Amino acid sequence: MDRWKKWAVFCAAAAYLAVYIFVSYRSLLVFPFVHSDESWLAGLSRDMLAAGNLGVTESFFDAKPRVPHAMKSLFHLMQMGAVGLGGFSVGSVRMLSLLAGIICLVLFYLCVRRMGSRWFALGLTVLLSLDIQFIYASHFARQEIFIALELLGCLWILLGKKGRPGTGTALILGVVTGLFVGIHPNSFLCAAVCGAIMVFEIVRQAAGKDKKGAVKTLGSLAAYTAAVLAVTAVYVGISFQFNSHFLPDYFLYGKEEFELSSSGWARVGELFSFFSGVYGRDNGTYYLPDVRLEMIAMALAAGLSAAACLVMRGDVLSESEALTGESVSDSEEKRWIQNTRVILEGAAGLAAGMVVIGRYNQTAVLFFFLFGWLLAGQVLQLFEKAGRTIGILILAAGLAVGSIWQIQNQRPGEAENYASYLDQLAELVPADAPTIGNLNMEFYFDRGMLKDYRNLPYVEGGVETYIRENQIEYICYSDELDYLYEHRPYFHAIYGNTAFVRELKAFCETACREVGRIHSLEYASRVNSLRGAEEWGTVRVYRVKQEKQEKQEDT
Repeated sequence: MDRWKKWAVFCAAAAYLAVYIFVSYRSLLVFPFVHSDESWLAGLSRDMLAAGNLGVTESFFDAKPRVPHAMKSLFHLMQMGAVGLGGFSVGSVRMLSLLAGIICLVLFYLCVRRMGSRWFALGLTVLLSLDIQFIYASHFARQEIFIALELLGCLWILLGKKGRPGTGTALILGVVTGLFVGIHPNSFLCAAVCGAIMVFEIVRQAAGKDKKGAVKTLGSLAAYTAAVLAVTAVYVGISFQFNSHFLPDYFLYGKEEFELSSSGWARVGELFSFFSGVYGRDNGTYYLPDVRLEMIAMALAAGLSAAACLVMRGDVLSESEALTGESVSDSEEKRWIQNTRVILEGAAGLAAGMVVIGRYNQTAVLFFFLFGWLLAGQVLQLFEKAGRTIGILILAAGLAVGSIWQIQNQRPGEAENYASYLDQLAELVPADAPTIGNLNMEFYFDRGMLKDYRNLPYVEGGVETYIRENQIEYICYSDELDYLYEHRPYFHAIYGNTAFVRELKAFCETACREVGRIHSLEYASRVNSLRGAEEWGTVRVYRVKQEKQEKQEDT
């Protein structure tokens, strides 16, 4: 009978996954809008592939300070493979994220399987798959979905070991965490999660007079830390081959580019601002879905789970009995408490890791959502089977409706086809013409032809000198640039000193001729608040006059 149940769950999961992959593939280029980070990462991968060297920097950032390093080398190697197989396109690099998202769902199922039945694990996995934040991450050609994969893999191991991995298991966890530094330095957030779980367990064992167990777990923590540092040292060593001053340059870059020099207490405040920004959809350039209901529900789930852990002890009535009138066996209650502790401790470690690193990218909220859904599952397990089933069905219906509505009813302009934006560009500018423009145009141009206007704050000798030396033929001037200049220095952290805008505009008006305009409510501007507004939906395309032509016109 049990074998038939396994087959039933397997068949249901396989059927759902097939439909999910088909629907996701169909909407891969529609949602979310193409962000310049995607063309940035893919463009760098293309440069590395062409050069056959992981140490090259972006061709479109030839004046903006860059620090070559190996910290994202695995990610770029994967993208190089995708570009080599599918060509340099949005779809090719987004397929990688979708694949990682599918693996995440499998790992999430395995994590929940540690906590409950197969059908329950499948139901909770469906909830994650329908969450708009997860859909967004699995369609977005950045690294967050890969770090989510790493987190779930490590959580699956730690849940199986009840937060007490042996030395061998800890070494495996450490190697995995270290390897994923090659995806993104945010892999250290996973280190914070694993470390926090083991530290809490050491404290609990020591407080319970299990000194031997505490020493054993401490040894595992030491092994884990050593493995993470050893693998990371390999990346650091390779980075020194690319740049002999790698460490000071890298930290200076983080301080200037991402403002990572805040004090400890200021970083704690920034963590709350981070959650507030995601809740209120207050953002600079990224698409932020409306996840207010999910955030409230997950906060409640965390609070209820923590409270239930305190109540469910020994001969004290469990929270399940209080809610359902059904008692739970000691073994089930103990397993529930152990699993909930691991999840809560991991979430605390994630928050602490973000504070230590001091980097609050809104797309990283996905990591907290993974813990939030696991805790929601723990709360559902406090109810009897019928209550769990009804709860999952209600949540699934709400998430499906909400996600479909958000994808189909995006702001004016967000549903605009990215291809039509590039088609308008192609009518005005040849793909092999040296051009200054927005980085979101990179997927159109031949390699090395686009120069992002974020170079211009760093050029020596002025904007005109840079244009003449690089033999720039076209300038794609977004109306957004006027807004950035008018609101300086607010956007300096993203664009650099926008004083260059005045000189660039003057050059366009005196040394160029306008050859046409691109109208795009979505892609003409990167600033989130300007998208969808007619006032900021135009890109003026200028052809640079050659110096001989300028002299003839003057005479």
